[in-house]
Amino acid sequence: MKQNLFTTLLLILNTAAYSQKVQGVIYFQNSGGKPAVGVQVSAFGCDTKYTQSNGTFILSCPERRAGQKVKLIIGSSDSSSKSIEVVNTAALELVRIPDEADTEPLEIIVCYAGQRDQAAMRYYGILSKNTNLEYDRKLQAIELQLKKNTLDAEERRTLVSQIEAVKNQRDSAMVKLEEQALLISSINQDKASEEVKSAIQQIEQENNIDAALSTILKGIQKDDVSGTDSSRTLRFKLAELFDRPVDLIELNLPPADGRYPGAVLISPGEGQTLVMKREKRPETLPKARLRMSAALNGSSQSEMINKILGNRTSADNLSVGIELDDLRMFEVDLSSSFKKELLKEKSIQQAEKKGLNPRAIVRAYEAKINYSIQKNSSLSGDIWDKIRKDATEIGGSLTKEGSITIKSDEPCVIAYESVLVNFIANNLDAGNPDDVLLKEYVVSGENSNEIKPASFNLYPGNTAVKYFAWGNSNYESEYFGNLKLIDGSIDLFSDVMIHAGATALFDTPPPSDVTSDNIENVLKAAAKQIGKQKRKSLFVFYYAGHAVAGPNGHLYLVMKDYRGNPVEDIGENYMYGLSREQLNDPGSPMGGSNISDILDVVNAMQTVYPEQIEGLYPVSKIEEIFRGIKVPFVILIDACYSHSQMSQLRQQLTLTNEGDYYGPEIEGGPMEVRRYAAAIHRFG
Repeated sequence: MKQNLFTTLLLILNTAAYSQKVQGVIYFQNSGGKPAVGVQVSAFGCDTKYTQSNGTFILSCPERRAGQKVKLIIGSSDSSSKSIEVVNTAALELVRIPDEADTEPLEIIVCYAGQRDQAAMRYYGILSKNTNLEYDRKLQAIELQLKKNTLDAEERRTLVSQIEAVKNQRDSAMVKLEEQALLISSINQDKASEEVKSAIQQIEQENNIDAALSTILKGIQKDDVSGTDSSRTLRFKLAELFDRPVDLIELNLPPADGRYPGAVLISPGEGQTLVMKREKRPETLPKARLRMSAALNGSSQSEMINKILGNRTSADNLSVGIELDDLRMFEVDLSSSFKKELLKEKSIQQAEKKGLNPRAIVRAYEAKINYSIQKNSSLSGDIWDKIRKDATEIGGSLTKEGSITIKSDEPCVIAYESVLVNFIANNLDAGNPDDVLLKEYVVSGENSNEIKPASFNLYPGNTAVKYFAWGNSNYESEYFGNLKLIDGSIDLFSDVMIHAGATALFDTPPPSDVTSDNIENVLKAAAKQIGKQKRKSLFVFYYAGHAVAGPNGHLYLVMKDYRGNPVEDIGENYMYGLSREQLNDPGSPMGGSNISDILDVVNAMQTVYPEQIEGLYPVSKIEEIFRGIKVPFVILIDACYSHSQMSQLRQQLTLTNEGDYYGPEIEGGPMEVRRYAAAIHRFG
């Protein structure tokens, strides 16, 4: 009996040890499987190894658990000191600690530095020949018409506009050809189908290029559908059902509202998408209704869990499936009437001038979406219980099989297509645009909104830097609702700090609930821990949760056990609102006086000595505690409260007065907007 018990225990330990390893193989592209030898492979939370003579490697990851995602870092040279680069970079974003020992090794494809770019340039030269000839013929035909002496001013303006439109179309086509050339150069012909390999040879021989390119793109679609990135599978399924190009379809999961045709989006920066103009569901519905199901992996799954359940940590240990009922496609006719509507929108013209890249949604894929969430074996029971609780609060239910289902009875937009909006002024004297050029927006990758610290180009810095991330998601007050994204915010901040080379202050996580009884003890423990450090390096404290601003400029953190009324306890923030507005009014009895400056001095003095309110903790007290450790420190408070700088930011982004909210319903008459604004002010 003891021997059996020992054998069982040994098997469990061996399995657990294996589950903290990542194994793979690195070989050269289009080489017949030639292994890349002596390539350095490492990852955060894992050790560093070099590939063996057969190109294999095994990383031990003692700081990671089964199911967790890891970021692999591949060295830039092989054993011959020749520079290399990774070809299938997407594979590095999908690496997870395996659950079982018989998991297939990860395949990483590399090539010698510059080799792929040279191939891409060669393919681009071949693909662009016919395209250039086609657009040159179009331009020559229009220019011949423009040389006629019988044209009136209006006809000349029309032809000039056509020339500009053709040139823009050519530029757009060339950008797409660049992407296709790079795509072909990235194909590993060792694993490609005979059909795809034959098509590549046809392109190299400049024979029947269009048909060959179509064959390659279709072949890649099939490979992607059978691969591990199921969010791309969902796009391909939509493309197949509605006979649309897959590279134009952008997922909207979890669903953001107002994404029907006619809505306008802006992109202040790479990877950022904000809604500038929302559109409601059209009254006329498409007749065709379809049904579809798919699994979600990668960032689509993590983002859905993050936004709906608010538990970013556990997203790696869940599998998510979706079913789409009553699937329809709404679309708008890109006619002159649609362009005229865009020309009326001065805010969109301003957004283009500011470089915010406005684009209009022209097709929307709508469905009733049902989620199915299943845990894997590595997820702890406590975390699963929390997920079930969070899912139940938003209408989820537990099935007999033990999974969670979340059903939606209301249709929503799950994907859309958009066009870039560029305004053209044919008559330079007039100044105002009189035409709109619409270019199809090509989706790069998944176009996910998930923030990835690895994309911030952070480099490991001073490892002596310590950080402490804390937050409060649960509240007992009737004035403050629970926050579902606190865990995700803390995880994201921690990821950013780790990528920058910092380390956590505490080995064990602090209490999950921040209360009046424990906050000061934890903060003083943090200060004491920092004081023990031999190197007096930077310390960063991050807190996420509800906060309120008092009338004298005090900022308080709201504790879990706060049960008061914020208006009664600290008053409304009139010192930074109505009264100051009146003082600045030229018609005010005190207009032009220095009373505002005196109030600023009073506020600054009182901020140092905040009023003690049960359940509200002053931020200035946190500063006082950390000031005693005599090391440089930063306090980051991630909370929402009314501030004039937010209004300035809204104006810079050309959003509406309500920010990301398109405005209140106007059925209540003109005073409804004022009542809404007053409510927002009181809430802030």
